[in-house]
Amino acid sequence: MRVGAATDKGKVRQTNEDAYCVLPSFFAVADGMGGHEAGEVASSVVIQTLEHFPYDGHNPGDSLRHAVETANQKIYALAESNEQYRGMGTTVTAAKVLEDRIYIVHVGDSRAYHISDGAIQQVTADHSVVGELKRSGSITEDEAMIHPQRNLLTRAVGTDPQVEVDLVEFRVQLDDVLVLCTDGLTGQVTAEEIREVVERCVHPQAAADALVRMANERGGPDNISVIVVYMLPPQEGLEKIFEDTAHVEDLTALDEMICAPAVTLEPVGAAKQPSRPRIRSIYLLLGALLLVGLVAGISFSLYLNNVYFIALNDGRVSVFQGLPLGFGPFKFYRLAASTDFTEEDVIPRYRESLRRGVIVENRNDAEKQILDLLSRTKKLGR
Repeated sequence: MRVGAATDKGKVRQTNEDAYCVLPSFFAVADGMGGHEAGEVASSVVIQTLEHFPYDGHNPGDSLRHAVETANQKIYALAESNEQYRGMGTTVTAAKVLEDRIYIVHVGDSRAYHISDGAIQQVTADHSVVGELKRSGSITEDEAMIHPQRNLLTRAVGTDPQVEVDLVEFRVQLDDVLVLCTDGLTGQVTAEEIREVVERCVHPQAAADALVRMANERGGPDNISVIVVYMLPPQEGLEKIFEDTAHVEDLTALDEMICAPAVTLEPVGAAKQPSRPRIRSIYLLLGALLLVGLVAGISFSLYLNNVYFIALNDGRVSVFQGLPLGFGPFKFYRLAASTDFTEEDVIPRYRESLRRGVIVENRNDAEKQILDLLSRTKKLGR
């Protein structure tokens, strides 16, 4: 498995009352509610309880449910004993992965999605007024996203002495994806958009960051938390697959374009020669333009030296320095490293992205993302 996680307070809220945890084979998100930082307390209590609960490997579902019930008792007791916490509660969606099975416990309107074979499915039911309206067919998914009562919960952890906990169990296969998130994401980003982002990103952290950024770009009215889990085989024993080329030289294609010899303008026929002050102005203007172009060219060249992308080179998955751009005979990239893997070794939905070029932050990130991408292939045990 590979995991990415991100959280953000959004663009409107002053604090972040979400909480999440990522442990080996265990993941959870929670969205707290209640004034005077009570929501932050509630979400923290449920996450901490789940983190430290002694799970029974023979009955994982029952153990998860018991953990949430224990957290419910703790939060309710805190609220009853402290006036400033009165009425606090939290959602929770937690997943335990055991071999090829996932066990999910759930209360509230945070969600779990399962992406498999190019399709996304919400595997939890929203415990909210809007969720009930959707299930009854009274409103559509699009209407639910703007419904005035979309934040009203019908079930939460810690608001009552007892809580009913949903338990979902299903089988997963290699290359499936699990997404856990709070409603700060799903209130702004649709399920199909989540699927598109996840399938476009090679690394789960990139997917998590992109989803949070998308929710914020659409207003970010609530706290946002998301965990993205790629079900991948382990990479133990994987040998270094990169063949470094000769030391990569500085990119000079753009420099050569900017520093090309200037064109000399000859007077035509009996045309009147411009006066000396005018000639001086023209030279000053040309000099200024050349200086600006030179500075811009040097800056862009330095930028190209620090950016990389993944693409195909003679049918092989490779790393390039620069940008996947070209202008006539000029190319703004050089080969930095290549692998022994071909396009056929890559999962089909990523092949088109490779043909276009996948831009990454740096050389190390490029190699890491290639390893992630190749770990989904038959050569690594799929």
